[in-house]
Amino acid sequence: MLTVESFFPDVVLNQFRHIVDMSTTRAKGHPLVPRRNGVRTARSVLRSPLVKKTRSRRRIIRPEPGSLYDIMHDNAGESLYVVPICWTDKHARLLGTKWHELEPITTPVPDVTAHAHLEPSRAARDLTSSLNALLESPLATQRSCAIKNILSYMFPATLMRAKSSAELDLYFGDRMFRRALRVAVLWKSPECVSASFDSAVTRLAVSCDKIPGSSNSSQAISNYPILAYVNRAQLASIRECLYRVMPGPAGLQNIPVSRLQHLRSKTLMPSEVDHDSHYLGILIAMAQARFYGASQSRSSTQSSSWRSNRSGTSIDIPDSFCDVKVQLLTHNDDTQEFLVYTAIVTSAFLQRFAHPHKQPKPEDWDEEVGTGIKITYARVPIWPLLGLKERLGKALGREIAGDSVCDNPNAIELWDPLIAQEKAARPVLKRRRSTEREALAEVLNRSFEIEVEEDTLPARDNTPSLSPQKRRKMAQAIGPLEVC
Repeated sequence: MLTVESFFPDVVLNQFRHIVDMSTTRAKGHPLVPRRNGVRTARSVLRSPLVKKTRSRRRIIRPEPGSLYDIMHDNAGESLYVVPICWTDKHARLLGTKWHELEPITTPVPDVTAHAHLEPSRAARDLTSSLNALLESPLATQRSCAIKNILSYMFPATLMRAKSSAELDLYFGDRMFRRALRVAVLWKSPECVSASFDSAVTRLAVSCDKIPGSSNSSQAISNYPILAYVNRAQLASIRECLYRVMPGPAGLQNIPVSRLQHLRSKTLMPSEVDHDSHYLGILIAMAQARFYGASQSRSSTQSSSWRSNRSGTSIDIPDSFCDVKVQLLTHNDDTQEFLVYTAIVTSAFLQRFAHPHKQPKPEDWDEEVGTGIKITYARVPIWPLLGLKERLGKALGREIAGDSVCDNPNAIELWDPLIAQEKAARPVLKRRRSTEREALAEVLNRSFEIEVEEDTLPARDNTPSLSPQKRRKMAQAIGPLEVC
């Protein structure tokens, strides 16, 4: 009887049985392990151990009601986790921000009627030129230099050293986002001596005689930001050019997409210019720098921006926080006035960013704003120049202006340096009377009539006078006519 095995030799049948066994072992889930010679067999598969892959389970933390994670969960369709330059009015509202405008600081001002004809000094001319550059210059660098010159002259004890184009880090949980914010000028505490800051600003020709000293200067913390300057025109320009559209082939512009990006940029503009959410982000970063800045390294090799590393750099969270006072300065070109923003960032507000999944304890809440933040701002007219230091000192406070400005708020301290002193009149020589001239002529005529005996005169030496002593002796021998 003919069978299938009779048509194939035994070697072929054995290879076919091995192939069938390998397919059955693969179906059972045994991986194929190759031998040293690279041939996979069922025997090697049976000897290999089973490998099981286990997935690491992430611990799910349920955020507490009112925490930042809970707010982000409730507004999942909004873009909240973005760089502060893209913050909108909704960020300020969800963080519980309260804006409060104080009364404008308009005093002191000089009495113009009593001093109608005042000549400005060289320092007054330099300050006026800096103020005009601050209000009218189209270049951001010139405006930054102008504000540094103005404040360093008025408050040399606290605002002498400044940093241009300073960058601030933002902290969220255990993540640090480097260079998340940038300000035009940043001032730190007077005790800070850092090589990263600009060299001391050159003072004007005439400086203040009295340097303000604050009684709380011993409590100042080094390397701590106290004041930041923001250029409104530059900030608006950055927002307009934030979303760019690459041109298409042959340099053709994609007009529909460009219009969409333009509408997207308009959403970043605040509904009220004085209530800008970007100011809130700067004040938060300045307050966080007090607790994180000293412990975190800022080496250039480890620095990463928000765009390059959205996940941030892992850091250690401080154990405790306290209330911090920070200030921001800007100006309005149209109304020609400064705006000084002041915020007391509470410990409860800082804890919300340090532990975004937790809500601060009720005993740590502020009585007025709870876990939010209150920002006050005051308007200070720039003109007239006399009294500007005192008006700014009232808005900035004793920590920056010093005791002399705050104790005498109505006295103009820079009166003498900014007003040119009257030059002393030269004494006018009166004409001599005719009698005096006649007496002088008589003395001269008599000197010619005096006869000098030749024996009394010393003998002259024919040798040349080389030494100084001989010259002096000859000078002593001069007659009375030459002395007159």
